[in-house]
Amino acid sequence: MISSCINVSNEFYLNDVVEIHMEAFPGFFLTLLGRPFLTELYRGFIVSESAVLLVSIDSDGNALGFAAGAINPKLFFSKLRRKRSMHFLCASMKALILNPLVVINKLFYAAFYNGDKSNEIEGGALLSSIGVRPGISGEGIGSILLKCFEKSLSIVNVPRAYLMTDKEGNESVLYFYKKHGYEVESVMKKSDGRIMCRLVKELQGSKV
Repeated sequence: MISSCINVSNEFYLNDVVEIHMEAFPGFFLTLLGRPFLTELYRGFIVSESAVLLVSIDSDGNALGFAAGAINPKLFFSKLRRKRSMHFLCASMKALILNPLVVINKLFYAAFYNGDKSNEIEGGALLSSIGVRPGISGEGIGSILLKCFEKSLSIVNVPRAYLMTDKEGNESVLYFYKKHGYEVESVMKKSDGRIMCRLVKELQGSKV
């Protein structure tokens, strides 16, 4: 499959990104918060100078997958909360009514989230998410998006990239990132009991 990768600077592909997220991550908490919440989230990646949103498209311009990341995670998430907190609250209202305890707990965690960066990962950019339409998974779209994301970081002299992913029952995802040069930097247990791996990659071509 022939595809190219573009840096999203407006909302033309926003609905596609939200749709792909919901298809690629069914049952995940952010997905359960619903389309309005995801729309606000990925809109934040588009408008922020501290973040990047990439979309892989085919020769007809159809969106195949996306990658979202924060070049400066602490700055990005702090500004996102300050500027759009009420938008997020309104967008999550339906989920809040249906499952108040879980949603309140997660929103409280989000209120203090700064990107899960350890003190050892100085100057690292966070890869928040890569999503590919399920029908074309395994055709290299994820690899293209990951390489484009890393290239966008090297251009602005970010020395390393990192990400968070589940440790248990997640072998194929861990293998994917390790295949592309990511190494497990640490393992931690979240407040909800999930065991998470933080993976890091030193980027070639950065001048820092």
